[in-house]
Amino acid sequence: KILRTDTVYDQLEKIIRQRGRSVKEQLEKILVGQIVITKYNNKTYKVMEVDMETTPDSEFESKKGVKVKYADYYLKRWGMKIKDLKQPLIICESKEKELDGRRKLMTNLVPELCYMTGLSDEQRADFRL
Repeated sequence: KILRTDTVYDQLEKIIRQRGRSVKEQLEKILVGQIVITKYNNKTYKVMEVDMETTPDSEFESKKGVKVKYADYYLKRWGMKIKDLKQPLIICESKEKELDGRRKLMTNLVPELCYMTGLSDEQRADFRL
């Protein structure tokens, strides 16, 4: 078995350094459909979209109805400090279903806190693995 240690944020940085087509377009080509695993609770999610407008500095409404920034939530709830507050979030589908049992839960995740899973194209091309 192969364990990947690169994060979604690492993929994001690589694409930004290449400076080709639209960053969103390139990110979605690489990420959409991929399964990621979160650092803080080891749950897996399927990437559905890259949200260039929402960052860890953005606010969301908690279950209690209180507005809270993603960065503050992860620090308080999981003890994880987010380094890049300008990174776009990824919209992911949870493996769990909502209470009605039909729809899957959608959630915004911070790329810095998500590991990639599966083989990368570079790993697939390396016959020694």
